[in-house]
Amino acid sequence: MLWLTRVPLALVRAHVEMLPRLQAEESLLTARRVAVGSGSMSSKDARSTQADWLRTIEPHTARARQKASPADLAAMGIGYHIVPAKAG
Repeated sequence: MLWLTRVPLALVRAHVEMLPRLQAEESLLTARRVAVGSGSMSSKDARSTQADWLRTIEPHTARARQKASPADLAAMGIGYHIVPAKAG
């Protein structure tokens, strides 16, 4: 308990203030884990939750970004034109 006498009081107060929020966050995460694991969550929500978890642990597992096709641009109301390459 020697560390307690050396920790600034403001840090102890901040910890005491945030502890209920941290416990609530952990409770919600536990509920999500149980819902995904037990199958009580819709498959769409479960996939979304799992994707969130994967992005958190490894950002490179997220889908690679795809270039917008001319049809995608047109659907968004973005005009475009193709400029031919100059020869030689």
